[in-house]
Amino acid sequence: MTRTALIKGAKGPVEHVVLAGKDWVFPEGYTAVASETANVGDVYDGAGFTAPPSPAPTATELAAYARSKQAAIAGGMILVHIGAQSVEVSLDPQSLAALNGAAALASGNPGAVFTWVGSVGGTQLTSAQILTIYGVAHAFVQNSFTTLGAVLAAIAAGAITTFAQVDNPPTPLPSWPQS
Repeated sequence: MTRTALIKGAKGPVEHVVLAGKDWVFPEGYTAVASETANVGDVYDGAGFTAPPSPAPTATELAAYARSKQAAIAGGMILVHIGAQSVEVSLDPQSLAALNGAAALASGNPGAVFTWVGSVGGTQLTSAQILTIYGVAHAFVQNSFTTLGAVLAAIAAGAITTFAQVDNPPTPLPSWPQS
């Protein structure tokens, strides 16, 4: 018995895979090709088999992917450079709430000094530095929403049709912010 792919016509998708004996008569109009690896749906080009192309993602799948990308970006971490100093800033809701509170205190007390704790320990920051971090962090998050809105509109309009285009939006759409 030989594992055999049946293709209607000379080339095209595999419609059946059978175990055929040497005396088996193949259906009229089909090409029979011995293959240990061909599967139903694979495409035969006259010389070999290839897997069928993946179906294009739906607009719903692209939109869900874009939303998850934005959430990952907006909930991640950035480095804010203040002079020669780099400060890690987590963008998760709890960290943004703490940053909002620090910014509120800093705006009313320009001489205050704050301890900002990152993954490698605490850093002393002035009120002006806290306000700089606040502005950079919130602009970063807002930029992620700006890109998300543009990407969702492009998906709805049919201008974005692949996950790769969601990852790297085509011009003139804004790019995703990067830390």
